[in-house]
Amino acid sequence: MPRLPEVLDRDALPADKRQIHDYLKQTRGAVRLPFSAVLNNPELTYRVAHLGSYIRFDSTLPEDVRELAILSAAREVDARFEWAGHVRLAKELGISDATIDAIAGRKALASFSNDEALPIGAARE
Repeated sequence: MPRLPEVLDRDALPADKRQIHDYLKQTRGAVRLPFSAVLNNPELTYRVAHLGSYIRFDSTLPEDVRELAILSAAREVDARFEWAGHVRLAKELGISDATIDAIAGRKALASFSNDEALPIGAARE
C-alpha cells in the first residue's frame, strides 16, 4: 500500500490549486506517477514539474544529449522509475542498447564518443 495516495481527480485539490493539475495535463499529457503522488503538496508539485518542463522541453540541448544525461543521473542515484521511463525515450531517439547497458553498468567512458561521454560524465560528477 502506498504511503501517499495518488491525486488523480482535479476536484480533490483546493480550488486555488487546480491549475496545477491542468498544468500537468498540458505538459505531460496526463496526471500520473510520480506527480499524482506529489500532488498531495500542490505547490511542490508545480515547482518540480515546472523545473522538469524547463529542462526537458525548453532546453537548448539536443534531445539525445539530454536523454543521456537523464539516464546517467537516474543511474547514479538508482532512480528506477526515471530509468525505466527514459530508457524507452532514449531508444526512440536512437541511443543504442550498448550505450544504455554501459550507463546501467557504470562502465568507463573510454568507449564512448566525445558527444556521449560529456553528458554522461557531467551527470556522474
